[in-house]
Amino acid sequence: MKLKLTTLFLAVVSLTMAQKREMRKIEKAIDKEDFAEAFGIFNSIDENAVETEYAGTYQFYKAASLIDLMGVTKAGLEDLRAAEAAFYKAKELGFNDLTLELLLENRIQKRKLDIANEKVAAGEPQIALSLVEEVYEKDPRNLDLLYDAGNLAYSNSVFDKAIEKYDLLLEKKYTGEITNYLATNQEGIVEKFSNKTVRDFSIKSKSHTLPTSETTPSNLGDIVLKTVWLYTNQKQNKQKAKLIYETALQNHPKDTSLELVKADVYLTLGMMEEYKEAVENIDLDITDPKVFDNLGQAAMKSKNYESAMRYFKSSLKLAPDDYFALVSLSNAYLETGNLEQTTAAEQEELYLKAIRSLEKAHEVKPEEKAVMGTLLSLYDFLQMKEKSAEIKSKM
Repeated sequence: MKLKLTTLFLAVVSLTMAQKREMRKIEKAIDKEDFAEAFGIFNSIDENAVETEYAGTYQFYKAASLIDLMGVTKAGLEDLRAAEAAFYKAKELGFNDLTLELLLENRIQKRKLDIANEKVAAGEPQIALSLVEEVYEKDPRNLDLLYDAGNLAYSNSVFDKAIEKYDLLLEKKYTGEITNYLATNQEGIVEKFSNKTVRDFSIKSKSHTLPTSETTPSNLGDIVLKTVWLYTNQKQNKQKAKLIYETALQNHPKDTSLELVKADVYLTLGMMEEYKEAVENIDLDITDPKVFDNLGQAAMKSKNYESAMRYFKSSLKLAPDDYFALVSLSNAYLETGNLEQTTAAEQEELYLKAIRSLEKAHEVKPEEKAVMGTLLSLYDFLQMKEKSAEIKSKM
């Protein structure tokens, strides 16, 4: 009996020492970012045999395993939630390594955003919105996330949340503009720097030349237009809606995105004289068709098809062969034609306009099957038999 007790005691000591050695090996492997070795060791440990002393550490590596730091497989939403639970349990049990915790936390939040994108593509925007909101709560200084959450809420008619998020963005004077600092290296390649100080140092050290900077487009106009629409149509408060636009102009007098949405703001507010004047002047200072393409795309998302048509037509004035604008314009015609209030005669006229736009798009990219398929459907619907036979011969 004494011998058996001694053997059992030695076995427990051996297991404890093994766990201690294994945990240290895992830590060293992760420090080197050799995740394959770390998880190979981790998977050899029996969870039921883990000593209390190492329970927190085990839970941490369990979370790391579930989220798959190696990136071999993509953790699904269920594994993500399990990883979060294990991560919080690890901290409750006393795990304390700020470097490793930050590494894992960043991976979890990044995977949340990836899954959010997957859910949008899968037609599950409510789940996507919840995930983006969770990531923003962890990083409230990242206003780009708040903007993404607002857009998800708006595009899926969760209007109360959209108003809440856009109001906060306006309160914080968010525009989304980012200034990128650039310079040309000795091979003649333009490189982007993390900030102006680093770029300027490279110029002084003569490793780079030709310093320049570029600023990304402002999101302010998009936010203001959507917020004006929300207060006008959801809150029935035109006075507040108008004040939002006027305040934005006061706070950001040089933001061109506000000028670009001026016509749509006035249209939303029912200020028709101001709207007509804005429409007449909107094209004067814009030479880049992409500006109109982006505005048209935003208008389509807001189901403001009249404005979308105007923007895509303006784009095509600058670039008549712009395939994106041609197809998008046809979509605006089709969506308008499919509205419940559109009469049969109006629908036919709109479908014919869509056909003309799609035929031009087909000339630009004759290989695109989707355009040919849409044309075929329209030809058949309008009983344009010769054109239907012609397009079938190309498919």
